[in-house]
Amino acid sequence: MGYILQKFAFGIGGILRWLFFQILNIPMNDKFPKEIEYYSEDSSNTKDKNGFTTQSKNGFTFLLFIFLMII
Repeated sequence: MGYILQKFAFGIGGILRWLFFQILNIPMNDKFPKEIEYYSEDSSNTKDKNGFTTQSKNGFTFLLFIFLMII
């Protein structure tokens, strides 16, 4: 059960990140990638230059979204 909830949280976090960067693309003339696959959870667990994986960014985004919804 925990695995399904975790996948759900990472999926929602990826969609939220994609929506946020699509909104930022409007004034910045397509500076960020438009493909949703870029923001979805990857199985390779490659870290970017900051040391975060896509999974950890999506998890943080989901927690931030839940926190803002509670407030």
